[in-house]
Amino acid sequence: MLSSAPPRRHILFFLHLIQDVDLIAPVIKEALSHEECAVSVWVTDRLYHQFPRASRVLRGYGLNIRVLSYAASFFGFFPALSGIDVLITASESNARPHRVAHLLTKMANLRRIQTYTLQQGFENCGLTYFDAEHTPGEVEFASGTIFLWGGLQTLHTQARVGSRCVPAGYTKQVTTAATADALAKKNEWGKPVVSIFENLHRKAYTPLAVSDFMDCLTSAVRQCPEIHFILRPHPNQRWTAIHKKNELSALGHLDLADPKDTKWAFWTTADLVSVSDAVITAPSTVALDAALATCPVAVVAMGNDVQRYSPLTTLKKVDEWCDFIRLSVAPPGRTDEKMRAQQFAKKYVLAGDAARRIINFVIRARSSIG
Repeated sequence: MLSSAPPRRHILFFLHLIQDVDLIAPVIKEALSHEECAVSVWVTDRLYHQFPRASRVLRGYGLNIRVLSYAASFFGFFPALSGIDVLITASESNARPHRVAHLLTKMANLRRIQTYTLQQGFENCGLTYFDAEHTPGEVEFASGTIFLWGGLQTLHTQARVGSRCVPAGYTKQVTTAATADALAKKNEWGKPVVSIFENLHRKAYTPLAVSDFMDCLTSAVRQCPEIHFILRPHPNQRWTAIHKKNELSALGHLDLADPKDTKWAFWTTADLVSVSDAVITAPSTVALDAALATCPVAVVAMGNDVQRYSPLTTLKKVDEWCDFIRLSVAPPGRTDEKMRAQQFAKKYVLAGDAARRIINFVIRARSSIG
């Protein structure tokens, strides 16, 4: 008797930023667990060859990874999409950092392939955030469905994509358990650890705001010799690694965790958070990563409105940095900051298995279109 099982649904995953890896990897893993799904992965050479962690994670799934020219992709030249039923991207819009995924999605739409993308950041232009460069009239998404980390109420009031958005949850795997290598480093330091994350390349920050951030950082490190500090530059732009490496190397109890340094190349945000007693970050998704791990976290205001990060502690002056650091590494202040973190995470992330929700949605969508 012939099997009545429906044909497998061929899902293509496309990645082009290092941030994509942690968002998409759990979804790839979930798709591979379903008999209804066949899986392919395309990745740009800029990601695959410049970030060894990306190639290691993707090779771990035993798939044939197709590596595309980033230069060709940027101008819309892609391989044929023959046999593809579904395209899933981790970050897609017409904003320059997401341009290649946007062009591939438009190509897929023309071929009547179902297209999906994920919310890529806590401050995601076009979804949860706008600025002078990325205005409501400028940001566009080509994907037919956009999976959100939280409910529809987390969208910006001027977002124009609500009808295409589906609450799914946060696909990135967050853990409080440190790896053996990370624990060994923490034992080596022998002090409470505070990790600081920067994205100082952002055009939203004035030169004065950047200067204030660096002044507060260096002053806080000098005033807290009882703490071991880790400074993590943005993985792509690496502002402090490029502009402040010599200055920071003079601070003996601070490690510059440059992702281009082989010593730090395989450390994820989750790894850094797992060994940290507290986290300080410029406005970014790191605040949510730390909060989901129930790690005390504070957000540096950077001269902008950070009301969306409420009820987390926000920092403007060096005294506030030092107060947060000392409160967060010992009770009862640590308990209070953990409660703030839990409240923040609950406010913006739908609980449950996001990767499973996404793949189940894709499978059901096949049924709905026959």
